[in-house]
Amino acid sequence: RGEGDDLGEDLRRNHDGLLEGMLPSIMYRAAANATEKSPGSFRRRAGDAKVGVAEFHPFRVLYVLGCVQIERGERVMADKKLVIGIDFGTDSVRSIVVDSGTGKTLASEVVRFKRWGEGRYCDPAKNRFRQHPLDYIEGLEKSVKRALAAAGKGAGKKVVGIGVDTTGSTPAPVDRDGTVLSLKKEFQDNPNAMFILWKDHTAVEEAEAINRTAKTWGGVDVTKYVGGVYSSEWFWSKILHVLRVDEKVREAAFSWVEHADWIPALLTGILDPLAMKRGRCPAGHK
Repeated sequence: RGEGDDLGEDLRRNHDGLLEGMLPSIMYRAAANATEKSPGSFRRRAGDAKVGVAEFHPFRVLYVLGCVQIERGERVMADKKLVIGIDFGTDSVRSIVVDSGTGKTLASEVVRFKRWGEGRYCDPAKNRFRQHPLDYIEGLEKSVKRALAAAGKGAGKKVVGIGVDTTGSTPAPVDRDGTVLSLKKEFQDNPNAMFILWKDHTAVEEAEAINRTAKTWGGVDVTKYVGGVYSSEWFWSKILHVLRVDEKVREAAFSWVEHADWIPALLTGILDPLAMKRGRCPAGHK
């Protein structure tokens, strides 16, 4: 090329599609800067990238810059920090893998709850809606594994945090070890030993009793902190209902745990009801 020729512009004009598909704009600038004066200046710049060329040629420039980009890309991937978001809904669990540096979603996966989908443990005529913890565990494992696989090789090793959200109030009875009672053989098909889904309204009478007592016992009316009326969808009314109707669960339950608290406890291995972290919303507001 002559001294006045602009190789960078020539590359952009003649190989636009290839460049856009392979190299970012920073490489366009590198191509232009590398051809300021002579072939020698380009060789010096290419030498910095540990790649040499004998003469100017558009495809050799592409080769050199492509190598630089590949090396740079591998380094960036190694430095990525990823986070996983896990959303437990009514019918399914959704997991996403996000680049914490850019906010870009790299992969997502949805797994539907098998037992719930079959209508097991529910009785709409009685406003009873229960979910088995195995639906949560199996859905969690499948959705996270599939999302990480779709995010790329080695994605799991780059995860620095996990965020969880669930429906609520969705409490379940647990034993002294933090095991949900329906995970034990003697309670495996007992709806009262499972998670009581947010939309379960079997505790209407218990909610009414809580509201009546709160307003007449002579002390602070705690319902003023929850809009004036305690709901049958909430934590304490649901627990009270099961304690009233199922003596075996009542005797076996060491404590009750919200779904939103039990999943992080499961992931961290801190299932001891006296040691696991509890959210104040379920037992405080709800």
